[in-house]
Amino acid sequence: MTLSLKNNVIIDDLSNSKSQDEHLVIYKDDFTDQAWYSNGYLEAAISLVNGILSKDSSQLVASDTKIFPILYLFIHSIELDLKIYIRKLMDHYKRGSCQDIPKPSDEIDKILTTHNIKLLFTELKNMIDNDNLHGNREILELEPLIDSITDFGLDAESLRYFESKSGDQHIILEKQRWVNLSNLKKVFVTANNILWRGIDNQRFYFCESNEFKSSMKKELEYIEAMLKEIRDNFEPKHYNVTNELGALDFDKYQSTLKDRIAFDHKLSEYLKNNFEGEKIYLISKGIRFGKSSAIQVNNVGWYKAAWSEEDCVRHFLEDYGVIDFALEDIRKHIEYVSEGIKVRVK
Repeated sequence: MTLSLKNNVIIDDLSNSKSQDEHLVIYKDDFTDQAWYSNGYLEAAISLVNGILSKDSSQLVASDTKIFPILYLFIHSIELDLKIYIRKLMDHYKRGSCQDIPKPSDEIDKILTTHNIKLLFTELKNMIDNDNLHGNREILELEPLIDSITDFGLDAESLRYFESKSGDQHIILEKQRWVNLSNLKKVFVTANNILWRGIDNQRFYFCESNEFKSSMKKELEYIEAMLKEIRDNFEPKHYNVTNELGALDFDKYQSTLKDRIAFDHKLSEYLKNNFEGEKIYLISKGIRFGKSSAIQVNNVGWYKAAWSEEDCVRHFLEDYGVIDFALEDIRKHIEYVSEGIKVRVK
């Protein structure tokens, strides 16, 4: 194989491939966003930690070299989350949709280009540190984490390069240290959850009018009803086409292929006959709740602009296996929006 990323590694068309199982997808820029990057770094770090912890303890020493990539992935995910949160607050400030958000720093554009976690957190703290702010002051619980990242000198340079640009020794390398991977994962997953509760609050909780949230709730309930109707008529089928080693078993794949094609054809015809026009775009939005966090699910207008009705059907068939997860998340989100309506009334 030629040592290149072209053709055999990064591929534009999978039509000639026997299986998609060993591929990941880089989506177009009208689908991928900052949150997609942030979640990716966090999930990659968690996967590395889980993989190491699943080994026999005698093998852990062989994994010591992975600590810098793991720390980098966790910390970079927090950096991106802080930037997402700040930009969300700036959007509200510019639109005047939340009167309690103070004017951002005059240096805000420069701050958003930095990798300085402490500087980003300080700016965010200044913007949400208001007793009347319709937001989430739980963010203040992150201060000890941010301070410790700074105290250990865990920045983009120290986690990627052995020496600093000035030739000085990195703080983290001054002496031998031990990193508890279970606690490390717990700290950063908790921090991520706190940040995303705050980000979601800025999107749905207080800063939008009750009329907007009531309309959103009604749409979600309508989508939920349609997905339940489809789910009741077509129970998702999950095909195991791997062998005991987890690799693709081509014989299993071939034996299930006819059944899968028949199922997809039947469901496709059902969708085309019962969910034309606006409905097909609404259920396309709905099924995404099974694959993405609510903040990453685009509005119906995005699907209308990006996809034809045929595209919607095709993508729905591809994602149909997660319909139960979608329904669960939509129900949670309906309750979340409903709570926001009630609190704003108070």
